[in-house]
Amino acid sequence: DKEENGTTLAIRRLGEEFEQLRLRTEESGKRPRAFMLTIGNLAMRQARAQFSCNFLATAGHEVIDNLGFKSVEEGVDAAMEARKKWEKVDWIDRCSIMMKAAELIATKYRYVINASTMLGQGKNPFQAEIDSACETIDFLRFNAYYASKIYAQQPLSDSSAINRLEYRPLEGFVYAVSPFNFTSIACNLNIAPVLMGNVTVWKPATTAILSNYYLMKILQEAGVPDGVINFLPGSGSTISDVVFASPDFAGVHFTGSTRTFNNFWKAIGDNINNYKTYPKIVGETGGKD
Repeated sequence: DKEENGTTLAIRRLGEEFEQLRLRTEESGKRPRAFMLTIGNLAMRQARAQFSCNFLATAGHEVIDNLGFKSVEEGVDAAMEARKKWEKVDWIDRCSIMMKAAELIATKYRYVINASTMLGQGKNPFQAEIDSACETIDFLRFNAYYASKIYAQQPLSDSSAINRLEYRPLEGFVYAVSPFNFTSIACNLNIAPVLMGNVTVWKPATTAILSNYYLMKILQEAGVPDGVINFLPGSGSTISDVVFASPDFAGVHFTGSTRTFNNFWKAIGDNINNYKTYPKIVGETGGKD
């Protein structure tokens, strides 16, 4: 069927779409990927690097670091530096980047994002298609549409005065913490604040790193500048401790467990006197915890 988010895959045995998806899955599985967590002190990083070279690389794994950040602080600094330019980019240009990302997922990378979701998160072809392709594309396109509606909301002007409302991003960075089960939610937790001129520090779920890594690369290809979304896989407690201690922390965008979200609230409350502004706390928690 022809849909607004591209031609949805006809998941049937021996169909062209099925064969393309099988090909991407098999290609990815021929060389396993090991994602390095380069966060930590120098001794820890050297030990992990040595282990990776001695064991994983020689076993045929492709070793990938976390896009070059040596510490959580470095990721936060990158976000704050990129914020200076990103907040000044016109909202139409920001929307255009999201529309480009949607088109890339709908066409060039559809099978790649679906295959990585199947391999990393254990989904079947149908489950991956409606999540990592269809819903991700919808998030990118609908968010751009609704952003235009928000910016269009302006106060009335008359012959005596011109009134104008300016929408400003938060004065800091947003901490985006994405769940294991939906690639599309990982996308939305980042692009919703980014679309409005914010920058994010993104902590992906450890069991969804593969699809999230490809998602990050797609967003970069679409035109998201370096530092606007900062991909930081690793220990949740290690990353969160640094993020919540930063004076520039301006908000959290979260999907996950109730217990984790409660811990976030407590950590933010304990550090409230250190922040430059009152952080925005936005979260969705599971009903089975």
